[in-house]
Amino acid sequence: AGMYIFCEFLNLVNAVTQFFLIDMFLGGEFMTYGFEVFKFMTSNEENRIDPMDKMFPKATKCILYRYGISGTIEHVDAICYLPINKITEYIYFFFNIWIIIVSVMSTLSVIFWMVTLVFPYFRARLIGSKCSTKNKNTYKVLPSLKYGDWFILYFVSSNLDRLSVNEIVASL
Repeated sequence: AGMYIFCEFLNLVNAVTQFFLIDMFLGGEFMTYGFEVFKFMTSNEENRIDPMDKMFPKATKCILYRYGISGTIEHVDAICYLPINKITEYIYFFFNIWIIIVSVMSTLSVIFWMVTLVFPYFRARLIGSKCSTKNKNTYKVLPSLKYGDWFILYFVSSNLDRLSVNEIVASL
């Protein structure tokens, strides 16, 4: 049970670390990227600035080298289009939303497991809610279980029907 909770915590640390590493890689623009894109999509079309163009420009000035009439190399200024940045901006938008969702879900999971670790009566209520009949002894026996025993019973009860869970709790 302790290793499971530790791994849940590592999931949260991983998601938050990935978020900050991508933000550092993109020069501090990733933190608000998803919000800025949503704001851009819902704003008035007349005076809006595309945050995706700011991070991933689609056109840039470049120098082309070509052979001139006399056979010498000429330097020509041109505008180069970067179509891959159109794809990249949507990938990073998806990453931004995805990492936020994973971080929120991981935080809720860690909070849930910490609450079950601290409050034995809450653990008893979770198993008791999976029983088909409420036995008076259920809430006397279940809080006295060690956390590891409750942890196994919790996952077993989530994969059984109510009648079977009732029999297991009655046998305890």
